[in-house]
Amino acid sequence: MNTEQFQQFIEMMTRSLESQNGSMAAPKENNHVKVKDFDGMDEEDPLKLNSLKQQEYEKVDIYAAKFKRLLSQVNLDKGLLDRFIVKMFLNGLKKNNATFVAIAASKDLNEAISAARRVEASNYYGQHQLKARKSQQKLGSELSDLRERIDDIALNYATLTDKFKNIKERTKSLNSYEEEEYNSERSNTFDKFDYEEDEELDEVESCILEEYLEENPALFYEHKRGTHRRS
Repeated sequence: MNTEQFQQFIEMMTRSLESQNGSMAAPKENNHVKVKDFDGMDEEDPLKLNSLKQQEYEKVDIYAAKFKRLLSQVNLDKGLLDRFIVKMFLNGLKKNNATFVAIAASKDLNEAISAARRVEASNYYGQHQLKARKSQQKLGSELSDLRERIDDIALNYATLTDKFKNIKERTKSLNSYEEEEYNSERSNTFDKFDYEEDEELDEVESCILEEYLEENPALFYEHKRGTHRRS
């Protein structure tokens, strides 16, 4: 607020008090003008309106209500210009909001409050979208890690499957070789057994034949004669 604006503000306050009380309000020693608050208590400085600031976590509506409350106490005759009121309102907004509200070039306080609400809503949804984007990025990173783990598991499974297949083929080949060797040994054993069995049968038959021939001498001599003839 420059000197001219300050002087205009003081004059406006003085006229307001004169019209309300019917006499000139006497300034205090510190040259501050006193006005009445809603609860009947004296405010020390009407310039408090210009020094009002929106707190970090304070909503625009709460700040606007405080601003209007103070404005109603100092702008009794509606003498303050709208552009001056808007400027004071913007000065009290949080800096990151005031810049965007100023771009809207509000003509009066109501337009400025509406613009501030839009900026506040935009900030809220912007932060919400930012959080959602970060969550999506985190989820995407986790999914990517999960895919890599699944790929590793699939690769390890394929490797184990190949190893198992090779072991199975080697085992099958070994079993086939052992079976052939077993069959070969078994065949040799059976051949040997059959040969020895044939020899034993021949001896038994020979003994039986000799006993029979001894009991029948005629057949014995005939057998001998046939044997000599063959030899």
